[in-house]
Formats: sequence, C-alpha cells, structure tokens
Amino acid sequence: MTVHRRARQVGGAVAIVLAVLFSTISSSMSQELSAEMRSVVAEANKEGALKVVWPGTLLGGARGLPIIEQNMNRMFGTNVKLSHTPTGSLIQQGFQLINEAKANAPASTDIYIAVVNVFQTLTQNSVLLPVKWQALLPGRITPELVELDGAALKIATGSYGVTYNSKLVPNPPKTLAGFLDPAFKGKIATNPQGVGFDYLLANDVMGRDKALDYVKQFSPQIGGLIFCTDQNRVASGEFVAMMFDCGPNDAIRMKESGLPVDQVLLRDHMPVTYFYGTIPRNAPHPNAAKVLLAYLMTEEGQRLQWDLWRADLHLLPGSRLAERMQAAAKDGAKPLEVDAKWYSEHPEVDANRADVLKIIRGGR
Repeated sequence: MTVHRRARQVGGAVAIVLAVLFSTISSSMSQELSAEMRSVVAEANKEGALKVVWPGTLLGGARGLPIIEQNMNRMFGTNVKLSHTPTGSLIQQGFQLINEAKANAPASTDIYIAVVNVFQTLTQNSVLLPVKWQALLPGRITPELVELDGAALKIATGSYGVTYNSKLVPNPPKTLAGFLDPAFKGKIATNPQGVGFDYLLANDVMGRDKALDYVKQFSPQIGGLIFCTDQNRVASGEFVAMMFDCGPNDAIRMKESGLPVDQVLLRDHMPVTYFYGTIPRNAPHPNAAKVLLAYLMTEEGQRLQWDLWRADLHLLPGSRLAERMQAAAKDGAKPLEVDAKWYSEHPEVDANRADVLKIIRGGR
C-alpha cells in the first residue's frame, strides 16, 4: 500500500512538472511572437474556428487535420477548431471562389491551396486577401516565399517528373527523347490537363511549334488518361509510367509501402512549381487561416508536412524534397522555376494549351 501511495505521489509530481514545463514553453513561445503575430492570434481566438476545403490527400486530409489543429494550437496558444471537407479539383474550387466573391457570399473555405495556373482569374476578380506574411514570421518567411503582393504564400514544392513502375522499367529514361522509345507505345498514362507538357510551350523552353511537335511524337505512347491521384494504376502495372505526375508525393509513399514505384526527374525538363497558401477576401475566419498557414511554414510545420504527405518547401532549410532535387541537379537536371511571376510572364502557355490538350486527348 505504501509503495502504491508513493507511486501515486511520484506520478502526481511528474504530472505537475510536465504541466509547468508545457506552460513555460507555451508562455515562452507567446513572448517570442512578433507583434503582428500576437494580434493575429488574438483575433483567431475570437473566431474560434477554421473551415478548410481541399483534396483528400493534401496535407494528410482528414488524417492530418487533427494533428495540425493540435500542434498549431499548442505552438501559438490558440483555441481554434478545424473542420475539413474534401474536394476533387483545386481548379474547379477556384472557380467556385470566384462565383462566391461575385455574389458577395462567404467563401466556402477559409484557406485555398492554389497552383499557378489559377492566379490570373483569381487576381482579376480580386478574390485573394493580401497578408503581411513576413511580419508574422520575421526571418523565417522571406520575400522569395511570398508572391502577388502578399496574396500567395509558397508552402510546398511540386517537382514534376515521371512516376514509373520500377519492376517493369528498372532503368527509366532521364530525357524527353528517351520516353519516345517505341517500347513504350501505348503503355504510358498522362494527365488529361496536360500537366508538365504545357510548360514546353513557353518561348524560352521549346516554344509552340517544337512543343507541339514533341507532344505529337509522344502521343502514340499514351495508353490512357488518369489524374495524379490515380498513380496506383502505375503500381499495379496497368501503365508502366505516368508522364507527367504532379510531384513525387505519391511515388514516395508507395515506394515506402513496398510497391514497385519511384519517380525520375527528367534532366532536360524538370518543372518546379508550388502549392500556395491563400486566403479568400470573404473568408469567415481569415485570422485563423493566417495562423494555420504560418504554422505550416515553421520548422515543425514543414517536418509535419513531410510526415503527412511527403511534401515540403525546397526553399527552406532542412527540406527533404530539396535533397531529391539536388541529386538530379548534380546529374545534369536544370530546374524550370514555374512560380506565379514566371507564369504571368509566359501568356503563350495558356494561349496554346488547348492545342496540347487536343493532341493528348486524341483529337490530334
């Protein structure tokens, strides 16, 4: 009995010490926050909620949100409740936000994870809220991570390559020409939106004529059109590869699970683009949204992104994705930086995409 009583006393003492420790850490973190961040945190606590709508695999989907919520609240001293609704298409979601803004209706999501090819229509319709991101995390969020005058924050990198079945293609080509090999005829899947191929249209990449000529040469290799979330069809052997993918995320996860899948980054065409954190102007909980996106930019938030969906931002120290990109660069790959600025400076990509899609979809 005495032993049990003593154990309870020790356990109670440990609990008290831990409570004091976590309280001290939380207090210390609070004191370290910038004035702008403290103000945002106070407003976020008043809002008390955050609604996010994004694809199920993004940031771990429903599995990741409780972890993000817990860690964000612990780090910043907030008490925000997150809710998540899955959506199938980021591009379609962008159009929905435009319609909501035109109708002066509350945005259906507090955070929109954007990609570069939606920004033109979003900015034309003044959908996005400019934010002083650098003031929230001084020294961590630098000018190169912020675009569109604060309306877009780079949170993760997408390095487009070719996801392939490593059992069926043990030594994949590393060039565009390599995938024109007749051995691949009818065996490669591609995305119906022309992911990766459209950037070839840029005047300083291939230009329209050469790009369309390449896509025509490649078209016999296409055995089917699949979305980037369907790369399990490469793992199953239905297709030997998917060109192009939307980044290495799924390939890394499948390979780690023991499936014969990997990604190769082409040495002569390696588009590097981004997932952007944005906030609609009519978001019901804009301050809670700022806190969540700021959390994703911290060292802990970047590590968690990798754990949840094998993505991080290669521009930040400690990036795991940067290691893969650097290995390809040492082997001769030249990254094509496709950010919002690059996209706005290459209108020929949008102007000629329909011609690429016609070929890819079989219209020739």
